Amino acid sequence: MQEVLKFSVQDLVCTEGAPPVDEDVRAKHAEEQVGGVLQRVDWCETLYPSTKALALGKERMADNDLISHLEALRSWHAITRRLAVSIGILKKWTGDDWETLSSVHDGKAPEQLAFVAGIVREDTLQVMFEKRLLSDLYSLVHVAKAAMTDLEPEFKAMNLPGFSSDLLRLALFPSRLVQEVLRGRLDSLASILDPSAALIDQLTDTIRMTLWTACEIKKQHIDMAKTNSVSGWQLPSRVAEYDEMLLAALRYYFKLLHWKLKSPSRAIYVKETKIVENEWGFLRGVTEQIDGGDLLVGEHFRRVLICI
Repeated sequence: MQEVLKFSVQDLVCTEGAPPVDEDVRAKHAEEQVGGVLQRVDWCETLYPSTKALALGKERMADNDLISHLEALRSWHAITRRLAVSIGILKKWTGDDWETLSSVHDGKAPEQLAFVAGIVREDTLQVMFEKRLLSDLYSLVHVAKAAMTDLEPEFKAMNLPGFSSDLLRLALFPSRLVQEVLRGRLDSLASILDPSAALIDQLTDTIRMTLWTACEIKKQHIDMAKTNSVSGWQLPSRVAEYDEMLLAALRYYFKLLHWKLKSPSRAIYVKETKIVENEWGFLRGVTEQIDGGDLLVGEHFRRVLICI
């Protein structure tokens, strides 16, 4: 109990002239120290049949300071391990593309990313979203941010390293991934000039689902970026060129709609007015998340109505 109350991470000391300790090395060193003291606490708890029995045998276990220290240590250790596991999985999953997909976009279009190309080719972005593979990352970031806010005094008192750098990477990953998937998809469609009616329907469904997923990711990102009171946490409110990519996808969506209305075989599907009615609900929803989307929809819908 005394060890827990007095616990403080002992930092690695650099020799004179040596480079500073890498943050990852410092975090690993801290995790080993925290893990060690928690392991000893767990061993002590096994000596009693229940937590209640431990509190009766050792009244000091009910001490508020001890309880808060243990809560902070356990929270920090659990979050640190979850972050390490999540980032490890993503690095293995994305390969060499991880650095690009987890960093702030510098405004330059990156070279074609193999991981993104695979998603575009196999059309698996929607499946990833439905399985909550992307949303679950935001859930972990929310938990970590809450701990950094609620337990900040304890973290500082025990010299526990923060994990804002890992949080930033995880929070950026879904948006950057969707952004590059949209870029790759539009690049792959640029050479299509005279698609068949069946291909138009297929591409329309693909762009529709990708746009919907991109808008849902943007909503989650905005929610993550607001109420930013955590020390060292600086998530940009918007990802550079994200809305520009959404607008580009929306323009291509209207291009497909124009092709569909001009198709000589459109009569075998539905009437022109029915096509427009079916698209309006979707477009009204996505434009709420796209800066400038309402103007683009208004402009193109006017053209569509002229055509019919």
